[in-house]
Amino acid sequence: PVVAKAVTRPMKKEEKNRNTLFDRLRQVRKELAQEVKLPPYLIFADTALIEMVRVMPLTEEEMLTVKGVGDIKMARYGSQFLQVIQEYVNAECKEEA
Repeated sequence: PVVAKAVTRPMKKEEKNRNTLFDRLRQVRKELAQEVKLPPYLIFADTALIEMVRVMPLTEEEMLTVKGVGDIKMARYGSQFLQVIQEYVNAECKEEA
């Protein structure tokens, strides 16, 4: 049988930057999880973090549109994740200028 091999392609700058944001969100999640003594996936699932990277919400209202972010999680953890996203967007704007 023929086995298909994954083809590695160079990452575009935008993809690298988005991976950096995802990694930063995961780090914040891990730190929060340690503080409240919960598994990280109970803070936000990876799918929610991926959606945050895709949507890049900058307000609470926008964050609440992310699947996996409800009122309770927004109240408990949302501000920390919004701050990371806002810092990322600000850094990207400065880099492009």
